[in-house]
Amino acid sequence: VQFVHDQIAPSTTIRVAKRDGFVSFSATSRALVSGLARWGIVPRKSRILQWPSSLGAMQRPFLLGYFDGDGSACIIKRGDGAREYPNWSVCSGSEVFLVCMKAFILDSTGVVLDKIQHRPQSSLYQVMVTGRGAWVIDEWLHQDEGLGFARKRFPATATERYLAPPPPTPVEVLSAS
Repeated sequence: VQFVHDQIAPSTTIRVAKRDGFVSFSATSRALVSGLARWGIVPRKSRILQWPSSLGAMQRPFLLGYFDGDGSACIIKRGDGAREYPNWSVCSGSEVFLVCMKAFILDSTGVVLDKIQHRPQSSLYQVMVTGRGAWVIDEWLHQDEGLGFARKRFPATATERYLAPPPPTPVEVLSAS
């Protein structure tokens, strides 16, 4: 933060929130705003965001970074609370972005994400998947050692059952005999 502050607005004050240690500074500059706009960083950019298919092999790491910012990994308890299921979701102001992201994830992992939902009383859209699909996406996104926030990973207690191969289907059992 100090480096960015010194480069952009050295005359402003850096503030540290007592409650949570959040660090911030603010600056106003028409030149800075127009310079950022040339790179696509504009107000409400989330609403016009496009999927970066031109990134090629870097789309997965891009998605991991996007997920770390606008995604969530949580555990859902069902039934008597004894069974835990991983839930993976991402939000965006751009429904088009999520449509393309869903296609990229499907092509890359075979996981079908749920229908895109519009969040009530907001300009956000959300897409998610629960269960094995959430685990598959989590493992796929984090395949590069050291990337991604550890706090957005699923605990082993909710995902260990996905490590074992699935039991054979009745058709597989019959054909094996």
